[in-house]
Amino acid sequence: MTVAARQPVLAVDARALWGSGIGRYTREIVSGLARLGEFRTIRLLGAPKELEPFIATISAAAARSSLEVVPLNGRRYSPFAQAGWAALMARGEVGDVTFFPHWDVPLLRLPRRSVVTIHDLIHLQVKGAASPARRAVARSMIGAAVRGATRLIADSAFTRQDLVSGFPAAAGRVDVVPLGVSEIFSMPAKPLAATAVDVLQPYILCVANRKPHKNLVAAVEVLARLAPTHRTLRLVFAGERFASWKQTLARARALHVASRIVDLGTMPDETLHALYANAAVYLHPSRYEGFGLPILEAMASGAPVVASSTTSIPEVAGRAAALVDPDDIEAMTAAVARLLDSRVERERTSAAGRRQAALFPWSGAAAATQRILLAAAAA
Repeated sequence: MTVAARQPVLAVDARALWGSGIGRYTREIVSGLARLGEFRTIRLLGAPKELEPFIATISAAAARSSLEVVPLNGRRYSPFAQAGWAALMARGEVGDVTFFPHWDVPLLRLPRRSVVTIHDLIHLQVKGAASPARRAVARSMIGAAVRGATRLIADSAFTRQDLVSGFPAAAGRVDVVPLGVSEIFSMPAKPLAATAVDVLQPYILCVANRKPHKNLVAAVEVLARLAPTHRTLRLVFAGERFASWKQTLARARALHVASRIVDLGTMPDETLHALYANAAVYLHPSRYEGFGLPILEAMASGAPVVASSTTSIPEVAGRAAALVDPDDIEAMTAAVARLLDSRVERERTSAAGRRQAALFPWSGAAAATQRILLAAAAA
């Protein structure tokens, strides 16, 4: 038997390949696994028209595993996908081990050897983060993952504890594999004008989907307190908008700082990198994170960071950021003001952030994930 013949086949649920956070995670891990080459074949399960362009981005010279597409109909949380999983397993079109980059798993039965990543339990832990129906779906699917997976992966020790507290059967089967930061964020950034974004400096930057637990109204409160002494300061938001964003804007109008807010929506990485790199301060006031990837992206880009002291954030930021209670607006304002007012403090914090971000390469996340997948394949 040849070495190649002994190598296992990996199947990956890639239906969310072009989603935001989960999509980035899937692309980075799959690319890393393909380069490491311990799997003979990596089967991407999903829509061929979405998956084939991604495969084309991984050069044949870089990939040591072959990549192929196996059609799987049905979007995330879809009954069509549930039927699709049953059909795939009946035909034996999964692999020696199946990797789910999210808890959207088959409810009735997972493939016999499976690894599921749980990024966070926001749907269950954060009041108002999901409708009762979505909470019920999340609880059912996470429960199915815990019952059926060979191993589980969490992005942080905090998420592992959250998972085990809510689902005690997960104890002893959860490995912590921190996320990575893409290389683009440690490269020299283009000027903002070159990315077709015209933002006047200085500015505080927040990158987040505009959901209530991100606590973005705290950033508006900080701006209002700094506005009298920092007359040209602006507050820039980037990320997907949700209904609660209107309440944040209403608060900005009530505090008479709406004219200082720049709302940019979702940005490509090149533009996001330029925004991070040119920010006077990156502010992350979230009340709940399973990891907190924008913190690392900001640090890698050289932005000095102020962030919440809650949930997983201290694991990610280490000692390279000013960490404050997300509900202590005065402390948050003071931390931002120290960076705005001191070039020495900005440079010191920026340098510490770059060192911290360097501890989180995607290659390391892929290698750690590969070890877990190979162990599951051999179980």
